[in-house]
Amino acid sequence: MFALLCSYPIIFPVISLIISGRSVLVRERSAGTYRMTAYFFAKSVSFFPLALIPYTITYIGVYFIAHFQYDAGKFFIGLANTYVLLFTAIGFAFGIAMLVQRIEVALIIAPVTMSNLILFAGNLANSHAVTPVLRWIKYVCMYYYAYAAFMQNEFGGLEFTCDDDSSSCYRTGEDVIKMYGLDAQAIWLCIILNLVLGIGNYIIAYGLTRWLAKPRYLWI
Repeated sequence: MFALLCSYPIIFPVISLIISGRSVLVRERSAGTYRMTAYFFAKSVSFFPLALIPYTITYIGVYFIAHFQYDAGKFFIGLANTYVLLFTAIGFAFGIAMLVQRIEVALIIAPVTMSNLILFAGNLANSHAVTPVLRWIKYVCMYYYAYAAFMQNEFGGLEFTCDDDSSSCYRTGEDVIKMYGLDAQAIWLCIILNLVLGIGNYIIAYGLTRWLAKPRYLWI
């Protein structure tokens, strides 16, 4: 749920801000005011402080209020996972904003796409139970990697007290992770794959931005 808390309040304002300023981009680009790479880099970087600072505070609050494991290593691994999720979410929002012309359409496409991705993230349905026809979707889902990393980080090393005759009790945190099919990739690999997915989002967004502005003589 924290993954949703991070992404939803970021994606929609970013989409609105980019689309509202797109006419200025097209006009100034046609006049050769700046290169597309300069605009794209500056616009992308400008969102990072607005996302990272408040969600660092939110993460600290949620971490201790929820009584997650009081371990410095796990705390900072979870924070890194949060930062990568925000990075990927901003790239996703940038791509959606450049894909359509109207903000109303963008605000329809974004939640529908995100809702479908959430179905394969592992928190609503066991990833092993998803039909193989659709199981591949989780590998392009930022929520799946973020959720798997959060779960492994929090449940790793935990031990639970169970009755001797109990067959439905999980004795260790690793049993929980395995039961929900979130052990396919290690924590570090989940974070790296989500980072790669975010970079892919930015590459797609950059291509869409260049196509929208239709530069005639500036190629970078």
